[in-house]
Amino acid sequence: MMLQKTIDRLRPAAAKATLCFHALFFLYVCLGFNNLTVGTPAISVVMWPTYLLGAALLVWRALDLKTYRRMPGLFALAAMCAACGISMLINRQYSPKQNAVHLIFWLFYFFLLYLNGTDQTPEDAEKRFTLFFHAFSAVAFILTAISFGMLIAGYSDQFLRGGDLVRRGYLGGRLFGAYQTPNAGAVIGALTIAGSVHYIRIYRNRLYTAAAVVNCAAQFVYMVLSDSRSGRVCLGLALGVYLFFTLFRFREQERGRRLLAVCLSAAVAVGAFYLPKWTQMGYNAVVRATEQNSPADSDAPGEDDPEDLLIGRKESLEGDYSNRRLDFWKSGVEIFLQKPLFGLTFKGFLPYAEEHMPDTYLVNNDYMKLNTLDNDVLNLAVSCGVAGLLPFAAFVFAVLRRLLKTLRQAAAPDPLFPLLLAVCAGTAAVSLLGSGVLYMQCQYSFLFWLALGALMNPADDSVNR
Repeated sequence: MMLQKTIDRLRPAAAKATLCFHALFFLYVCLGFNNLTVGTPAISVVMWPTYLLGAALLVWRALDLKTYRRMPGLFALAAMCAACGISMLINRQYSPKQNAVHLIFWLFYFFLLYLNGTDQTPEDAEKRFTLFFHAFSAVAFILTAISFGMLIAGYSDQFLRGGDLVRRGYLGGRLFGAYQTPNAGAVIGALTIAGSVHYIRIYRNRLYTAAAVVNCAAQFVYMVLSDSRSGRVCLGLALGVYLFFTLFRFREQERGRRLLAVCLSAAVAVGAFYLPKWTQMGYNAVVRATEQNSPADSDAPGEDDPEDLLIGRKESLEGDYSNRRLDFWKSGVEIFLQKPLFGLTFKGFLPYAEEHMPDTYLVNNDYMKLNTLDNDVLNLAVSCGVAGLLPFAAFVFAVLRRLLKTLRQAAAPDPLFPLLLAVCAGTAAVSLLGSGVLYMQCQYSFLFWLALGALMNPADDSVNR
């Protein structure tokens, strides 16, 4: 009884501490996921306060479990963490420190970003998402501007830092710029565009609109220069979902209007997917035409090679639209079948394959050895085995069930609902083409779990009444 009274009295302070943690964690993620500060001492300055405050808040939420237990999939997420811990113990010979970092991120993503209590109103969760979306888009603009500066200056470099390869600038026909990978930069840009469209509609402020349009244009240009299919998938799906749930009503809407909403949303999704590619093709056509019309001595020393100005992956396989993903996924299934129960940990499956499966495509190919399978479900399978896959499936089921319940009961969903769902849908789709929401420690992973938590808020009266 005394403990409960103390918990009730400390809740306001805990809410402020949670917001402080979110700010620290977002800063930590941003510092760790750009090629300017990754691996530098600046990260440690933020890391330790983040970890200590996060640990204290995890203990707090465990003590106040009754406030959070109505959150969909809570115990499934706890089972996933338990499976990860068991896998780490069984496979402790494989990079225990790095695997522990992945588990810490899971704890923070699942129980401090996603998890909301019945004491937090939907409005509180939405205000928090709005705050961090604007921080997210501001960081995206800064990193994109730096990336364009590298491009204009003709800067490109790659080097090892802390055993990891760091690439900057324009390399291999793609703009890395200030991002760790072009795909991640393009996905961040796609989410920025989708969110900006929403807030332009909501705020209707000329100054805000001008700033948002400039940011959207910058993100689109980066997406074109990055040649990222993942970014295009995210942009198309996020905008399509956003428009669909902005227009579509499950109650009191004529069938013709519903059909129109479906058609318009599909057209926007397809157009947004192809527009960056069409723009890239147009740019490349201009470069080639310029090359053909240039004087014969244009290859003189000091002149740029026109091929270097073309956008496009130099390592892409002709006729393989998956760009080797299908081969890597097949290899991932082969590894999973070797240790199907508890897996090999995320940092352990590649060393295991190198030692015991030298002929699998992940190890034996003419491209490179990847430490990710470019699919979060397969990453989970080889890392935690069936022990991780089953609770993950239970979590997905709980989330979808809650989402359908919300849609059926709400005649007119909250104005932020389409954006939250668009962010989750776009990022989830990307996680099937790369390490998106479980094994990527970047800005859009942070935004995904924050958005999903706001969608699933157990205090939402429209669902729990």
